[in-house]
Amino acid sequence: MLTPQATVPSLPVIVGGLIWQMSQGEARLPATDALLSGPAMATALGVAASGEPLQLLVAVPQAASANALRLLRALDADGTLWRRLPQAPLRWHTPAVIGTHRRWQLDGDPRGWSAPASAAVLSGRVLALTNGPPAAYAAMLASAIPRFTAFDLDARWAPSQPAALAACVRLADLLTLTRTDYQNLPPSVLAGSGAGQPGGSLLIIKDGASGVDLLADGKHLHLPPAAINGPLRTDVGAGDLLLGLLAARLGRLPAPPTLDDCAAAYLAALPVLAKLLGSASLIAFAHALLALRPEACDAL
Repeated sequence: MLTPQATVPSLPVIVGGLIWQMSQGEARLPATDALLSGPAMATALGVAASGEPLQLLVAVPQAASANALRLLRALDADGTLWRRLPQAPLRWHTPAVIGTHRRWQLDGDPRGWSAPASAAVLSGRVLALTNGPPAAYAAMLASAIPRFTAFDLDARWAPSQPAALAACVRLADLLTLTRTDYQNLPPSVLAGSGAGQPGGSLLIIKDGASGVDLLADGKHLHLPPAAINGPLRTDVGAGDLLLGLLAARLGRLPAPPTLDDCAAAYLAALPVLAKLLGSASLIAFAHALLALRPEACDAL
């Protein structure tokens, strides 16, 4: 648990990122029944699991199924920041466990799947921005002054949007990325950001079954992964779930988080991560989590 201390109340956490129709493992749902999932969904579940209210900043296909919309509404009942798009949704295919190999296929162009928000909406807010077009994020953040920005860096955007990706890195208070992305990222993206250094953002390097490395104020700390009772059934969405859990906790602290604050928040997140790892899928985890919230029971 986090060390008890004063927190700062504010508006709901804003969660931005991609959503898509997911086929996981051997399951192949018909397009009309497929549930929307993806990085923004997993991050929003992390915020919800922390007990914080949230708003989704996502592009939603107009033809989304009723089941998909029920799941989204269970997280964000109003949907005032959603952007409706007429095109077919992105489709993501993956094994149930992707480990460090990250074997998956995305059908569709993710660059068009972003939702705009004004500086007035973003300023003073806690933001949890997971995989999405960096150019859209950078444009929104250029004139906004968020209270706290957590950003999950995906190096696959570096070839097409290096400047925008670097701008997002510089504007983040908390930066997460996988060990693979950290090793393969062009030096120009992190150069000058001060991530992990005194005065710079908190940096978390995710290393799957090896745990995570936390870097802040020039200090380094290694922490273990979540322990589960039973077999690993899925790890899809675990990193995004962690982003939501950390943003919800660290973004409410009255002062900039320290390495110790980050370590405490990570350790507090492990039981929730363990529940995902033992679930049949991210969607199964979502149903189990949201069914615990009275206001979501009817929606599901």
